[in-house]
Amino acid sequence: MEELLPGTRGSAARRPSESRAALARAFLAKAVFDVPTTQALVERLRNDPALRRLCGWEQAGAVLVHVR
Repeated sequence: MEELLPGTRGSAARRPSESRAALARAFLAKAVFDVPTTQALVERLRNDPALRRLCGWEQAGAVLVHVR
């Protein structure tokens, strides 16, 4: 996934590359699992440790920091 994301050069206000990769994986999972809304995706990530780890977050609280 990291190879498909734009480089980190440029704006210092961008998210760290790890966060951007986790977000990209989460939105890929949203499409694959046909999750209807971003809020539903956030709820699923909070309650599904396996999906959360596949996306790149260990703790449920980390999801809230990155997906808004």
